[in-house]
Amino acid sequence: MASSLLPQSPMVVEPPNNLCSQCAAFDLDDALRFNPGVPVRTVLKITRLKPETCSLCRFLSGSMGQVPEGGVCSLNAVQSHVAVTPLLEKIEAPILCVERRGEYSLFDLFGIHSSIIFDPDGPISQNLRAITPLIDDYTEVREWIASCVQKHKCHIPRILSGSKHDTKVSNLRVIDCRTRLVGKLPQSGSYVTLSYVWGKPDGQQPGVESLEPDVLSSNLPRTIEDAIKVTLMLGYDYLWVDRYCLEKSSEDFHRQLKQMDKIYAGSVLTIIAAAGSDGNYGLPGVSRRRKVNQPVHIGHRTLDSTPIFCSDTLESTTWSTRGWTYQEGLLPTRRLVFTDTQLYFECQERFRMEGWMAREDLFWRRGEESTGSWLDTFNEPDPGLLPTVQDHAMIVLDRIEAFSRRSLTYESDVLNAMLGIFASLEHSDRLKHIWGLPYCDSDPLRSDSTPLAISNQKFVSNLSWDVDFPARRRVDFPSWSWSGWAGTVRWARGLKMLFMMRQHRTTSKSSCAVKLELQSGKIIDWNTYQEVYSSSVNSTQIPSRYIHISAYITRIMPLPLPHSHVSRTYCLESDPESTRTGSALTYVDVMPTGKDFSSFLLQSYVLRLPWYLEYGHEQECHVLVVQCRGSHWERIGTGMTSIVFESAPVKKSWTEIRLG
Repeated sequence: MASSLLPQSPMVVEPPNNLCSQCAAFDLDDALRFNPGVPVRTVLKITRLKPETCSLCRFLSGSMGQVPEGGVCSLNAVQSHVAVTPLLEKIEAPILCVERRGEYSLFDLFGIHSSIIFDPDGPISQNLRAITPLIDDYTEVREWIASCVQKHKCHIPRILSGSKHDTKVSNLRVIDCRTRLVGKLPQSGSYVTLSYVWGKPDGQQPGVESLEPDVLSSNLPRTIEDAIKVTLMLGYDYLWVDRYCLEKSSEDFHRQLKQMDKIYAGSVLTIIAAAGSDGNYGLPGVSRRRKVNQPVHIGHRTLDSTPIFCSDTLESTTWSTRGWTYQEGLLPTRRLVFTDTQLYFECQERFRMEGWMAREDLFWRRGEESTGSWLDTFNEPDPGLLPTVQDHAMIVLDRIEAFSRRSLTYESDVLNAMLGIFASLEHSDRLKHIWGLPYCDSDPLRSDSTPLAISNQKFVSNLSWDVDFPARRRVDFPSWSWSGWAGTVRWARGLKMLFMMRQHRTTSKSSCAVKLELQSGKIIDWNTYQEVYSSSVNSTQIPSRYIHISAYITRIMPLPLPHSHVSRTYCLESDPESTRTGSALTYVDVMPTGKDFSSFLLQSYVLRLPWYLEYGHEQECHVLVVQCRGSHWERIGTGMTSIVFESAPVKKSWTEIRLG
């Protein structure tokens, strides 16, 4: 058959049965030939797929993953000694992959969008295998977990090791998977945790509750039933599921919400149900058959494929869009991710994929020196698809930004869904927060200030977050915290550069002072509050949503910058002396937060924040835009001036405002 496909033949040859003319001309023997001199080459130009009538088109279509079928694509042959090394190094055989025409992302393991196509009868099969619709054997997963427990340090999370905090969660309730009873975890018991998407709010999912609160219903959502089965198959008896193990009426409820870091880090494994949009979807490979691309036979050759677990695999799921699941993906020591295509395992040191059988030492290791492979280069500095919270406390700014892009069924959960991340960083880096606004009392660039002085400045500086306009107001949360607004949050670039550059400057003494109004109505200064700060303070010490902040404020004049195309640049009220001497006006670039942009024209003020940045001859001086709302003030935006506030020719007054 191969000779009849030679392009120089003048004979008109009918294509083989079940192949279109495009695929009939494809030289599969040549495509699967090891050619070390040509690392990447196009072996088939795909102009149009005909999956209804052509078996190879159908196979390629099922292998394309995120590659758009309507685009012009290529089937590329990549020699294994250069492709996603070191997982396939020293194997003298190519792999095939569908890519957009002219793109070669084969060097990046998590950048590949299609499945890896290979010859199941060739040497490549020692490292690659096809996925089956159902998982009938969990031996390999047990080996992944055992290897981590025995060889890695993942069972001693850095966020908790050496900490004075108790790493155990008292009165932790779990499901006994054998008896289906919910009760306290035995003293020496190991447990598995589950992360999944609830779906419909309580009361709309029938048959999930039992008349007896400690006995599971016989009609549980499929995902819960599957998780119970997997827990037993992996050799464990206990499973923690928030819906059944957290008692909202219990005194332990709010305490355990603040201990999510311990609950997830303390479990032997977290099962992540990344597929589906509710608890009735089930775990693919358990009760639901997975999407499997059937092999194709062409002459004496066979092509098979195995999917890649890439960033698109997670980002396209409902699980990755939900607020509660964010910390559930960050906090665990080990994660076993169920998707529609395959299993993915990641601990604090290694990752494994069901379709890849390479030795463990060939997979990436977190914090390891680069071995010079393409994979190491791509993955630095934080490889893996599920990042951890094991970093300096300032990483919390990135975590809040990522969390703010997710959605919540109940707006009131905005802080509860982040408490585990805050707690984990508090244990390791003394991070604290008030209504979700983080701060800490240490600074590697500041040896001249006390922890109390640093924490005060950090708190006030972190008020300079911004949010995509227009954001929706959460009225039960303070306007000065990101939690008070529904929208994508981001911090000023300078705050993220504090630990990389020394151009950070603070303004002169007494640039800002903060007091806190407690829920009891008592007002205490910053230092007093920090001395009694504790995640378990009683109700009389809990801050209300009001802070009393003293700083210089200046009124915004309802006049935009003349002849400017920047419609949100306004003039600040000049002081009388500068008006007489003809000093230049001072302008502020305003970034509004809420929808009502016209409110900036109605008695708005800027409140000076105690820090600025220098970039050569340029400066950034950050301010809050605030407005009086009767008994309190509210933040309605942020702003930036190019001149240090203290030396600006503006009319300013030292004022204490009650900001809520």
